[in-house]
Amino acid sequence: MHAMAARLAAPLVHTGHLAGAGHNISLGHAARQYHLRVLAFLEACRDRRARPGPAERHGALTRRTGG
Repeated sequence: MHAMAARLAAPLVHTGHLAGAGHNISLGHAARQYHLRVLAFLEACRDRRARPGPAERHGALTRRTGG
């Protein structure tokens, strides 16, 4: 997953795996957990944009990955 995240040009990247989710993750028994994770990531992105760190204030992009 780190190799996949390293290819993305984004200041914040999160990759994860939901065991047993199936091919359509948003409809199966893992849908609730998946959507809660998506919303949490969205909130983290919003909060990060509202309070940029020193590197972002000076125009530099940072790459962070999470599991």
